[in-house]
Amino acid sequence: FAVANGCPQLTQLHTTSSSISDAVVAALTSCCPLLTSLDLCQSRELSNAAMYTIADHCPRLQLLRIKPSVPADNRPAINDLGAMAVVSACSMLRDLNLGSFVCTDATAKAIASSSVRLVSLTLNLGGLKLRRSQRISESGLAAIAAGCLWLEELRLHQASWLRDGEAAMLAPSFSRLKRLSMDECHLSDVGVEEFVRCCPDLIHLALMNNDFITDRSIQMIRSGCPRLESLFLSFNDRLTDACYTLLATMQFRCKTQIVSAWPHAYSESDDEYF
Repeated sequence: FAVANGCPQLTQLHTTSSSISDAVVAALTSCCPLLTSLDLCQSRELSNAAMYTIADHCPRLQLLRIKPSVPADNRPAINDLGAMAVVSACSMLRDLNLGSFVCTDATAKAIASSSVRLVSLTLNLGGLKLRRSQRISESGLAAIAAGCLWLEELRLHQASWLRDGEAAMLAPSFSRLKRLSMDECHLSDVGVEEFVRCCPDLIHLALMNNDFITDRSIQMIRSGCPRLESLFLSFNDRLTDACYTLLATMQFRCKTQIVSAWPHAYSESDDEYF
């Protein structure tokens, strides 16, 4: 509250506090109408109420990263209603992170129609446990690709329903991507080839928790992504020792070192890729 009252000209607020509540967000946004960047990804007490106040008071917002509370029934307190309120009211958004909770195609369509300036987008696709109507589907992703023509970075959490068929349909629509991260997708080498073929300008690629890709995918990435600067691999059980040779040649070619947490290494720093 002291920050909100004393800094009306504040434009950026990034906090690592886990105790930011809806009331604090309301105070901050109402007193700091010039906010363009709001990062609340470490918060654990937020609900749709926070999203509504952000929508009401932050029309200039360009970056939003937010994490909802998770009640005892494991249903996040932020859903389509809150997400749609923000993307509809904050038309200047360029970086939107909704990766901590699951939305549906209703939010995807709102993003496609209202957030046309988006450059970076993080979404949670809900995995295989949810029905198609309960999550963002391939149709929702296609709508985003058609509406967000400036999109360069796409991060997809819990993308286990994303398989080769969906890759063949979606990859051509995301040909402008420069950064692509997919967690838990069920792509085989065929699906990886679709993205490599359709996204030749990739400079960053992250594939994590995938049990289906093999060394062949690494070979295709090596030959099909000439601009690649970083490659992140972890928990991909079918990759073999031969990958080390391929990765070494890629490191020699690329401007920056290939990042390979292979095959089971993990640290908190990995979060920057997802």
